[in-house]
Order: sequence, then C-alpha cells, then structure tokens
Amino acid sequence: FGMHVGVCQVHSSVVPAPVTDIAKNARAETVCAVFGVYSILSGPVLVCAKTSERVANIAGHDVFRARDFLLLPFVESSATLTAEQRADDAEYFSLLEEALKVESFYFSY
Repeated sequence: FGMHVGVCQVHSSVVPAPVTDIAKNARAETVCAVFGVYSILSGPVLVCAKTSERVANIAGHDVFRARDFLLLPFVESSATLTAEQRADDAEYFSLLEEALKVESFYFSY
C-alpha cells in the first residue's frame, strides 16, 4: 500500500498526487496512512505513517499498526517566532515525536 503526499511549504498545502504532478518546490513522500494535521507554534504539521504491519483481520478487513511516522511541517522556517517561541515549538515537535513512538496507532482501509 502507498500513496504519494506532497507538502508545499511555500503555499502551505498538502497534495495527494502522482509524483510527476507535484511541484518542484514540494517534498514528495510515500506513506501508508495520514493520521492528521497538528498545530504547533510554527504552523501545521502533517503526521503520516511511513510503514505499517498487518496485525489482524476483523470481518474481512485488514488492520494495520503504524510503525514509523513522518512529520511534515507546512512551514519551512520558524524565523517569525521569538527565541522563546522557537524553543517552545521545538519542545512541542519533540513531544509529538515521542507520543508517536508508543506503537499504539492502528488503522484500516
């Protein structure tokens, strides 16, 4: 499974599209699930599962556990933040990364 997700940091947008259709200024990644958009001080961060493993089948539907996550900030820089806000922002990003290490995120198609 996999889909391409492009995050254009110039226009703060997410584009699900074939790699050939993603703008030159966008970053393209292959992911197996999108878990949401989280807001931190520097702006929104797209959280996706990069890899997963099948852990069950319920009523004919495969259930997967997300293994590795990809955090894609919409904004390329935190230059507009004060030094204190940048420190807080780095802490929020770190907390989000730590929360995703718990290995208790599941999904199904």
